[in-house]
Amino acid sequence: MAKRKTDEEILFALKRCGTDEYKSCDQCPYSGNFKNCIDRMTRDAASLIKSQYEDIEKLQSIIDGGAETCDNCHSKYAQKIETAKAEAIKEFAERLKKDISNHRLEMLMNGLKGTPRTREITYECVEEYIDNLVEEMVGDAE
Repeated sequence: MAKRKTDEEILFALKRCGTDEYKSCDQCPYSGNFKNCIDRMTRDAASLIKSQYEDIEKLQSIIDGGAETCDNCHSKYAQKIETAKAEAIKEFAERLKKDISNHRLEMLMNGLKGTPRTREITYECVEEYIDNLVEEMVGDAE
């Protein structure tokens, strides 16, 4: 039984036999034994197409599996990001409460006098605490 021709030989033969341009078979990879050359070429072409189809199917299954894997990874990372955001917000709130509480305690310990209103933390003070805390936690990312 003759060995199947290479993919390039099969394509070359199909192009030659499929046109009227080539009248001679002397450069055809299937020449030498003209008996059943079209049958042999057709069989090899069918084998080549089947092989390429199987390769495409394998690659498609890899792509499909890869897309699922990517979706899973994306979902896991999105969940981790959301968790990290929530933890950062909680930490920010806790640290802000602590700073405000420490400021009130400092004011009481220093014996600040005045009306209760002057001993309260002002909006500007809270704004400064927030700005300082954000800078401390994330740096100057602006």
